[in-house]
Amino acid sequence: MVDISTKTRSTSLRRADWSARAQVRHQYLSDRAWKNHLFITQPIDFAWRGKRHPILSLSADRLVVAVGSRLMVYSISAAGRDRPTKLTKHCTLDISVSSRSPRNSMALTDVTGLGCVEPGLVGIPDSIVVTQGDGSLREVELPSNIYQPPPDKPCDAVLRTRSPSQSSGSIQSMSSYRSNSLTLSSTGMAYLYGGSIFDTSPSTVQISRAKGWSTHLTSSWAALGTSSPTPLTICSVTPSGLSSHPIAGLHRSVDHLALPAQASASPSAVYGITSPPIGFPAGSPDQIVVSAWFDGKVRLHDLRDGSPKPSLVMKDPWTATDAKYCVSVGGGASAQVVAGSSFHSVVCVWDVRSPDKSGWSLHAPGNDRSPVYSLILEGSRMWCATESRVCVFDFDPDAIVGLYPSGLPRLSSNAQHREGYNSQASLYNHLF
Repeated sequence: MVDISTKTRSTSLRRADWSARAQVRHQYLSDRAWKNHLFITQPIDFAWRGKRHPILSLSADRLVVAVGSRLMVYSISAAGRDRPTKLTKHCTLDISVSSRSPRNSMALTDVTGLGCVEPGLVGIPDSIVVTQGDGSLREVELPSNIYQPPPDKPCDAVLRTRSPSQSSGSIQSMSSYRSNSLTLSSTGMAYLYGGSIFDTSPSTVQISRAKGWSTHLTSSWAALGTSSPTPLTICSVTPSGLSSHPIAGLHRSVDHLALPAQASASPSAVYGITSPPIGFPAGSPDQIVVSAWFDGKVRLHDLRDGSPKPSLVMKDPWTATDAKYCVSVGGGASAQVVAGSSFHSVVCVWDVRSPDKSGWSLHAPGNDRSPVYSLILEGSRMWCATESRVCVFDFDPDAIVGLYPSGLPRLSSNAQHREGYNSQASLYNHLF
């Protein structure tokens, strides 16, 4: 599992250059579109062969998609003043060429985590750090947006490699926040790197002897998801590294069908973790933890409460037993919570201002039987990755299909008040 801790989103940064009137219009109409389920959607590339576990990373001017041992890089550019941004395919990078994994095993060279895109200095290209199944970390150079390599011809671009520790196991998840990076191994060992991963020694903490799944990093704390009775662990981040004593061990609320002692002690797993953006109605990014769980629920913990139990539990009654693999927060009024389910490419959506009444779910284009492995949510866009494809849901009132790569099949779309689109929308409300 992977967390994307990029704090600068493509549309959010571009809107800073908009006029005040355009910003207010966009925020109001996008929020209304989220409330009324009005969007356009399409894949941003052709489906890839085989079943993969893709990972997404988004910055102000790039979207990076990790599929197996390849990185597909897309450029994001302004389509005009006070206009939505445009996405174009830039290049494909193959990082398995430099891999020295035994027998060149595909599972060992697959990307298991993505950091944030690091902007280069003058004359130095952008880069991104990736983790692979063999436990290694690699810094990958991203070609300049000015340079136009063949978009579908993979090229090798690995700059530096850090070999895996002999006892660390494979890396299951990676998160980044500014200059800090956090990884979690399959053996429950957490590593916090301050500054460059390749020039510093990490701070290490053994979180659990159980399997590690997910991570999330903020300026003041690190959240780690494992399989255990208290599967969500919060550790403080200090100038010297990661605190060896967790500040909180969070678990699910008591199930009304089980005895309290049994419910609190029964093991579970946390597959996805995030914190909300600035403007979230329930609190600031350093106060709120939102997580996706094996039992099919999404939980919001408020660290100000001092309680290990969640303040809010969200679920889709029609997929109540399907594990949730990823979670993201943002969208209209920064109040939307979305989670990817383990079956049928279902994305569940809740508005935390009225979570019991506002819940709804949709199927990603193509209606794959696949889980939704990765989600990134920003003001008017949701990026979604299944085992076969990556697609976008755009709630911008000015969104048009021409903002995305052309020549791709339009598999499904919500057409309410969107002239020219397929009227068969694969979505449903949680309550009727």
